[in-house]
Order: sequence, then C-alpha cells, then structure tokens
Amino acid sequence: MKNEIAAVVFFFTRLVRKHDKLKKEAVERFAEKLTLILQEKYKNHWYPEKPSKGQAYRCIRVNKFQRVDPDVLKACENSCILYSDLGLPKELTLWVDPCEVCCRRDGVSPCWPDCSQTPDLVIRPPWPPKALDYRREPLRPASSFLI
Repeated sequence: MKNEIAAVVFFFTRLVRKHDKLKKEAVERFAEKLTLILQEKYKNHWYPEKPSKGQAYRCIRVNKFQRVDPDVLKACENSCILYSDLGLPKELTLWVDPCEVCCRRDGVSPCWPDCSQTPDLVIRPPWPPKALDYRREPLRPASSFLI
C-alpha cells in the first residue's frame, strides 16, 4: 500500500509543481498530509488477494459532477493551501489498487477497452522505490511513467 500511495502523491506533486502556484514548502506539506490521509483511509480497504475489491472506495475522482475530491480537499485544508492552487485538470480519476495505480485525465481512459492506449500514469510496484523523493525528480513527459 505504501508504494501505491507514494505513486499517487508523486503524481499529484508533479501536477502541482507544473502549475507553479505553490512554494516548495507548501507542496511538501500537501504531499505529507495527502499521504497520511490516504494511508488512514485505505488501511481497512486494501485487499492484495482481490485488488478490485474496494476499488470505488479508493478512487480519487474530480469531474463536472464532483469538482473537488474530498480527500484531496482535506489534505489542502490540513496544509493551509487553497484547492484551486493545485491546478488540477477538470477531469481526473486515479484508481489506487494493490500492485497498480492507474490515472485517467481529461476523459482519456487507459484502463478500459476501446480507449486511449497512452495513459497518463500506470505504475506497477516495485516502482516507485521505497525512498521516492518527489521533490528532486525532474519533470518528464507522462509516457515515461509507463512501467
């Protein structure tokens, strides 16, 4: 679970840094708070033997019907930053499952048949490494995240 949450936080910090509205310290605070919130939320909803079980509960979702993800909002509030300063896309879905994190942005779904074959993010552990440092990684195109 730690690797998958690290991948989610890594993805969010990349988006936030790209938007370039928050200072480094604020991004780090947000990353720490988001990590803690997701660890607490997922701890009793993590089923490595059946990864799809609890998938909807672990999903992070922003769209025209739900403009703010409650867990991301809570991380913002706990880090004293505005949700709007994150610069998230209007549509974003992250499925956080044991052994896989998959992202769909702006209506492009790499996780389902007949959709785009160029996902924004698909990670299968052991990546990211246990000591992932999201603050020092250089920005790369989304295609380089494919593992």
